[in-house]
Amino acid sequence: MNEVHINREKNQPNLEVFGSYAFNSREADKEEALSQSWDGNKPTKVIGVRFSSPLAFGKMGDTQDGYAKQIKSAEYRYDRQRFLQEQSWRDLSLRFNEAKERLLAAEELESNQREKLDYERKRQENGRSTLFQVLTFESDYLGAQGVRLRTWAELLQISAQMKLYGVN
Repeated sequence: MNEVHINREKNQPNLEVFGSYAFNSREADKEEALSQSWDGNKPTKVIGVRFSSPLAFGKMGDTQDGYAKQIKSAEYRYDRQRFLQEQSWRDLSLRFNEAKERLLAAEELESNQREKLDYERKRQENGRSTLFQVLTFESDYLGAQGVRLRTWAELLQISAQMKLYGVN
């Protein structure tokens, strides 16, 4: 955006007031010329006003309008990026909270599957269940552990993404 401002300033008309004053001497010897230049007999004075403007003076209004539109466009892009960033943050926060709820549910499911497996093992020891039932319940328990671990990994991934926003 600063480049737009710089370009806009380059195409502005410019008015300068300037002046200079110098002592002069016309001696052939350098030392003599220098010593006589300070006596003030041959001063040079310049005072002036300088105005400069781009040649396409009629097009300046269009150029200035173009720069103003570039500035407005940059402001809109900034606002849009800010909106998208805020929307992304809200989405991450929502996903994080949902993942925490799923993790709690997965931990409860794993605990229930563990209890069910332990109960079925005791039943098998007493001769009231088959090895197939125990293996099925072990498979269910391992599946519940997998769900918990995947949910935990998702929660960590979302947390890492949230740290990109500077939130711990």
